[in-house]
Amino acid sequence: MSFVPPEKLEVQRISENAVTNQDALYQVLDKALLAHIGFMDLEINQPFVLPMAFVRHGDSLLLHGSTASRFFRNLSQGANVCATVTTLEGIVVARSTFNSSMRYHSIMVFGTASELTGVEKDEGLRIFSEKYIPGHFDRARPMLNKERAATMLLALSIDQITGKFETGGPNDDPADIDLSIWAGVIPIKQSVGPAIPAANLPANFETPDYIKEIK
Repeated sequence: MSFVPPEKLEVQRISENAVTNQDALYQVLDKALLAHIGFMDLEINQPFVLPMAFVRHGDSLLLHGSTASRFFRNLSQGANVCATVTTLEGIVVARSTFNSSMRYHSIMVFGTASELTGVEKDEGLRIFSEKYIPGHFDRARPMLNKERAATMLLALSIDQITGKFETGGPNDDPADIDLSIWAGVIPIKQSVGPAIPAANLPANFETPDYIKEIK
């Protein structure tokens, strides 16, 4: 399946890098760990953009926050939302600073959010935990009722989505190619390091395998 964004959302700059394939777009959403969520608070005529964790679940993005959050209360009331997700893959070094750039996967999602409750909320919290700490949900202390009540889980519908992937190398001007200046790509990779035990754990407390296996 491919998404065809309306004309106003089509990629204008370097349009050949536009991506509409659903599988390709969803793979980036599943890989990324951070989204920037933006909306316009019409009551005070002020835009807000906040970074937050998220997980894609079907054709929605699940967002996790506090019931006391003004930001989340606004989102839950049907505000139009733009979510931006970007993974930086490398620095592209051209023979000129003007032509130097980045490799990246960038996605913008447009939709509205609704609050999940009951069984949907409980399942969403499990899905959320499994993305960031696989295997921990069933091993951690169960969530208390007061903690569940203090937590809001929103489902942001993917009503429209647009993507732009830059995966190439330097695009030097023809006149620059013979210059004795290095050009190429510096890859950037996200990696998970060894787990660091909490300072208040017993000295001989062994890190469980499910934590060691997180990659």
